[in-house]
Amino acid sequence: MSIWHRPKQIIKTQLAKRGYVLERSASLPRRVQEMGFITLAPNQTWYYERADKLPLGIELERDLERLVNYYNLSVKTIIDVGANQGQSALRFHRAFPQARVFSFEPVSGTFQRLAENTRGCPNIHISKIALGAQPDTATIQLQSNSEWNSLTNGVNVARTEGAASETVEIQTLDEFARANQIERIDLLKTDTEGYDLCVLEGSRKLLEAQRISLVLAEVGFGTSKRHTSFVELTRWLDAYHFGLYAFYEMVHHPMDWRVLYANALFVNLKLAPNKPA
Repeated sequence: MSIWHRPKQIIKTQLAKRGYVLERSASLPRRVQEMGFITLAPNQTWYYERADKLPLGIELERDLERLVNYYNLSVKTIIDVGANQGQSALRFHRAFPQARVFSFEPVSGTFQRLAENTRGCPNIHISKIALGAQPDTATIQLQSNSEWNSLTNGVNVARTEGAASETVEIQTLDEFARANQIERIDLLKTDTEGYDLCVLEGSRKLLEAQRISLVLAEVGFGTSKRHTSFVELTRWLDAYHFGLYAFYEMVHHPMDWRVLYANALFVNLKLAPNKPA
C-alpha cells in the first residue's frame, strides 16, 4: 500500500523518515508552489516540504540540479516548445536565471499573453511559431482552453460549428538552432498535446550530434491522441541513447486511478561520467 493511503499519523512518520515535514495547507498559503501536496480526505489537503532532500521524481527543479551536478552541465540554453502563457518558461527562469529560455507559441492570442507574462525577463526569448518535423504552415482549430490547442491529427478539430481557427507557421528545431547559432540545448521541454514526436523529428540533427542533454515531454499511457504515447516516445529517444529518469505531475483517472498522463524526464546517457549514480 502506498504511504499516501494510510492514516495521517503513519504518513507523517513515513514522511519524516524520507526527509519531509507535513503541515496543514492553511498554515502555508504563500509557499504552496514550492512544495508537493497530497489529499488525505475530501476537502483536506496537506502539503509536504523538503526537510533535507527529496527522493527522485518529486520536484523537477531539484532533480535538474542533481543532473546538472552529476553530468557537470552548465545550463545555458532551454527550449520550451508549447509555451502557452509562459508557465514553464517562468519556472525554468526561476530555477536557472542565467540560462536563455527560448519559448515557442504559435497562436496569436496565447502568444500575446506569453509576451505579457514574460515581460521584464530578458533571458526569455519568445517566438510566434510552432516546431515540427519540417517547415510548413498549418491551420489550428482554437479550443476553449488554450492549453488544448494542438496540431495533432484527430485532436486539431473544431469542437463547435463556426469555431475560430488560425494559420500558424511551423519550423524545425534544427533550423531554428542553426539560424540562432545555438550550439547546445541543455533541456528540451515539449508539451504539444500529442505533437511531440513531430517536434523531435525536426530535431534529428541535434540529437544525432549529441547536442541535446535532457528532454522533458508530456506522455500518455492510454489511447488518447492528445498525449504522445510513452512507449513510442521512449522507443524513439532510445535510438539516440536517452533513458528515462523520472515522472512528474502524474494525472490519474478519477474512477480507477490508473495513470493517464505525466511529464517524463529523459537523460542523454552518452553524457554520463564514469562514476556510480
